Amino acid sequence: VSDATKLHYDRKTNTTVADYEIKPPVNGAANMVRIRFVLTRRTYEATQGTGVTNIRLVRREDEKRGAQVFTDLWLDSIRKYPWSVLRCMDALKINEYGAPGSPEAYPRLLQWDERRLPARGPLYPKVSPGVHGVIPWEDLVILAQITHKDLWINIPINASDEYVEKLAVLFHDGNAATGNAGIPSGVNLYVEYSNELWSDFFSQGKWNDQAAQDEVTRGATNLNYDAAAGTPQQWRFRRIAKRTVEIGRQFRKVFADSAGRIRPVLNNHLVQFDFDILHYVEANDGKPANVLYGIAQHGYYTSPDAGSPQQILAGLRAAAEKNRQHYALSRALATYFGLHSMTYEGGPDETGPGDAPKDPRVVDPTLPNKFAAARDPAMKDVIYHDLIDNWFSSGGE
Repeated sequence: VSDATKLHYDRKTNTTVADYEIKPPVNGAANMVRIRFVLTRRTYEATQGTGVTNIRLVRREDEKRGAQVFTDLWLDSIRKYPWSVLRCMDALKINEYGAPGSPEAYPRLLQWDERRLPARGPLYPKVSPGVHGVIPWEDLVILAQITHKDLWINIPINASDEYVEKLAVLFHDGNAATGNAGIPSGVNLYVEYSNELWSDFFSQGKWNDQAAQDEVTRGATNLNYDAAAGTPQQWRFRRIAKRTVEIGRQFRKVFADSAGRIRPVLNNHLVQFDFDILHYVEANDGKPANVLYGIAQHGYYTSPDAGSPQQILAGLRAAAEKNRQHYALSRALATYFGLHSMTYEGGPDETGPGDAPKDPRVVDPTLPNKFAAARDPAMKDVIYHDLIDNWFSSGGE
């Protein structure tokens, strides 16, 4: 590489090492880094143009860490605080599975060998179905081994039964990338089917909806088990429960020696549908507490007024009060069916212009107020009030 410095070739190990400087961007523009290899030799004796293998680009400050997966700085942030469960949904990019128009669009089911593999490069997800997220499943096993924290994992919407079974085996037994060891014996696994399937905002909601309707159309299903035959809305919610129960059973079969460590969680923020869903489980799978661990809703609250940091803080506190009735209803349903009542996400929900693509020249004029409110010491009181006075006082876990 012409721009490389300190270039050194070790004939004994057939390894070349060089420094490559990434220069600061010009006039604030983003850097595009391209490294071009020319006149390559696969081995010392090989002819020119035979290529290279096992390329690694390592930051100087990371070089001493070698094969360490997580930085010490990040691990300290996990060890320092008494987190009991780490939910890994966004690290796995669960919301990117099964997108329409993609190679894995409905009704295609993913197989285990299509998952993200350890030590693959950044271009890998662009061309490979089923490869999403910033880390492979193996890294979560390693994370549990290091921290001994419980993990909350999300199963891709289009994961096949084979995918689920081998994922369970990975967490139980590990593989070469995890030191041929699974998660420690004291670690529990909260298992959730995809994420927010009650919504059509993400592609998995539409995927599940179509799968439920097609299942009823084909017949031989229990989604329309009741005399009234249910509605498409009910079918989609019942399918969430059905697949959650199936996945939970697969994991518990693999973890037969400690099945209680597997905790299937039913995610549904529309609590009014939970009663029908849990009755469906009861009618078709027996006592819900035997096949599920708990139900989970979100606990977000948003201020209707962003006129000033103080108005945002007051609005957040008032909005959080309105969540209390949902918390209490969730606790009542969970108690009735012998389940745990949990939240999967929550807290102050103050966003910018929105998630949809917009004109980048349009700036939300309230952003300074939102930043100021988030950094105001009074935000701590808002969060504590919602957790202690609303969530926990309503029987939330």
